[in-house]
Amino acid sequence: FDVTGIDRSEEVIAASRELAPSLDLRYGQFDETAITGLREFDVVLLRDFAGYDDDLFSARSLTATANLLSCLRPGRVLVFLARTGAAHLETPAAHSIACFQAHLGAFPGVAQTSVLPDSYAKPGTWKSLLAGQRPTGYLTAMMQIPAMPVSREDWLEFAASAARVQRPPCCQAVQSARSAA
Repeated sequence: FDVTGIDRSEEVIAASRELAPSLDLRYGQFDETAITGLREFDVVLLRDFAGYDDDLFSARSLTATANLLSCLRPGRVLVFLARTGAAHLETPAAHSIACFQAHLGAFPGVAQTSVLPDSYAKPGTWKSLLAGQRPTGYLTAMMQIPAMPVSREDWLEFAASAARVQRPPCCQAVQSARSAA
């Protein structure tokens, strides 16, 4: 595999370089400056990305997605991976499946979402269930872009159009975080 990794933690990059010295690993924020000069990818996998800590309908989040989609080869896939359940739902970045479905719906392509629960062999899973909490696991949101090429400018225009639509925040987690601030 030909892999490029970008992380906002110098410690994570250093540890990753020890484990996989042949990978192209970069420290920094993944924004429009980070994609300059990068090639096109078959898959972009995102986990714990600060661009999505707020409302997924915000111009910031939509523009971040447009930039990521512009890095994909036609017909390829963007995947969000987010921790979900119990304590994770109390953080501002804990979006629901509906948030990701609506967010990805702003762009052309085929979106799919699912939740991959943690193993029932883990004691923490049972502890959450017995406490009446939702089970923990990972939410995945995947977008397969069209097979026809789409320019970066067009992706950004899809994002700008969606950002102009007036709507409430994407989920209760974002509303709660705003209320607390």
